[in-house]
Amino acid sequence: MQSYEKYLAHEQRMLIALDGECQESRKFDRVYREFEAQKVCYLPVNAFLLKPSQRLMHYQLIITSQFMMPSPAYCLHHIAVKSAMSK
Repeated sequence: MQSYEKYLAHEQRMLIALDGECQESRKFDRVYREFEAQKVCYLPVNAFLLKPSQRLMHYQLIITSQFMMPSPAYCLHHIAVKSAMSK
């Protein structure tokens, strides 16, 4: 978790620096765009840089939804009870 915290603490500064370098250096911008144009790079570089923070939010949603959803056993029990009551 500490590595995520360090990454998130510097994420915005890193993205701003990357954008600034693209604007200031034609050579860097050209190499950057050529890299993104390759088949190996299927997303913009910024998307890869944002993934760790998005992953944390996604994990939180998954965990929250798992705790909020009833278990499969509960669902089967609920269906059985409803079925028995309707007979």
